[in-house]
This record gives sequence, structure tokens and C-alpha cells, in this order.
Amino acid sequence: MVDLQAWRDEELPWKDVWDAGHYVVMVGYDRQRLFFMDPGTLTPGAYAYLDRDELDDRWHDLAGSEERRVERMVIFARGTTQPVVLGGPLLEVATSLG
Repeated sequence: MVDLQAWRDEELPWKDVWDAGHYVVMVGYDRQRLFFMDPGTLTPGAYAYLDRDELDDRWHDLAGSEERRVERMVIFARGTTQPVVLGGPLLEVATSLG
């Protein structure tokens, strides 16, 4: 799970947006994109993607009641099943988080 800035009300640079934090589940990647499962999207299956070069600018949030600024917040989980190979079909249903 990745905690990143998911939307913005103004056209500020993502590095300056701190109040739109949202958790998404990273489910795969290719050379250009990171793929996420995000129930907040309206796409079939709730898949979305983010260009790799945009992650660094968006990967931060406010944490706790003090709203402390944190960067690169992530939660790792490990299961016992084999990984799924992501291919063309996921890219066809995913939409940009941008």
C-alpha cells in the first residue's frame, strides 16, 4: 500500500500538495507505469496507473493528529500465493491517476 497525493483542487505542483493523501494498493508495474488497485476510481475493477516519473513528486502525506509531514510512506504485506503476471488486459482497463 502506497500513501500518495491522489488529487488536487488547484494546478499546484504535486510536491506542494499535502492535503490530498490517499492509500492505493500497488499491484504491478512495467517500464513506464506503476499499476494500482484503487476503489476510489470509477474504472472497471478499480485499476489505475501512474507514470513512474510522477511518483516521487506525489509520494508524501500528512500523518497523525499533529499532521506531521511524511515522505515515502508504504505498508508491505506478503501472502502465500504466486504473483500474477500483469499484461495487456490490465493496461486496457486502467486509467491514469493524473
